[in-house]
Amino acid sequence: WLNEHLGWAGVVLHDGTTTFDTVPDQWQSAVNWMQDLTNWQDWQASCYVDAEKPMDDIEADAPYLLIPLYNQGVTYGIVLLAGGTENDISAYLLTSLLANHLHQLATLQSVDNNTSSRMTLLADILEITHNQDLPLTDVLSQIVDHSGKHLGYTGVKIYLLNHNKTEIICTTAYAKQGNAEPDSIGTSFNPSHWAWQILAEVQPLYLNKRPEGAMYEALDWFDGVKELGLLPLYVGRDEIGILQIQSEKAGQFTASEKQLL
Repeated sequence: WLNEHLGWAGVVLHDGTTTFDTVPDQWQSAVNWMQDLTNWQDWQASCYVDAEKPMDDIEADAPYLLIPLYNQGVTYGIVLLAGGTENDISAYLLTSLLANHLHQLATLQSVDNNTSSRMTLLADILEITHNQDLPLTDVLSQIVDHSGKHLGYTGVKIYLLNHNKTEIICTTAYAKQGNAEPDSIGTSFNPSHWAWQILAEVQPLYLNKRPEGAMYEALDWFDGVKELGLLPLYVGRDEIGILQIQSEKAGQFTASEKQLL
């Protein structure tokens, strides 16, 4: 995916395994550096290299990003993304999930049954968000639909703040077949709505029963729902909305699921 969408990419693992078949000339010195494991085996943070930020004796004819596959105190490998920007969230998200999976394999932990579904979901979302021809509402709608279907959620909604942050609006929604979708898309809510409390708390809220209080009377809770997640959406420190997720599965929100969300 990185090769196809962001630039030439490759991986070297701590056991010497690599994904490099052929290496373009301009990246050969960087790849040679990566193949000496002592250069990065203690790395925990990424490094952006260009002509203004050279590293060691490597000449940077073009910028690239080096991201260690670090998880639970171990660096399992390193990824080179040629031409990558210093703050490319797609690259960091993919490498974080890969490092987590490598840790599970290395420690013989059982891999969640949902691992492949989550990776498929992530690939779909990255495809959707890189389609510049789609309007935002269509992008959000597709993300919500894919999230619900791949991860088995009963319902998913996205609420977004308006530009002056006086109203929060239900922008898009998904409901599992057989669950009637409340007619709330496009509905705006004033500051007495539960969504404002979630934004004020900043931290995600995971529930296994409907909360009490008048504020939560408007909270959707389908029949059969065992758990519900309410996650504030931020860009930096700027709040932009809320992600609401309903699940009929008790114990849906495992630690890895919360990390993905």
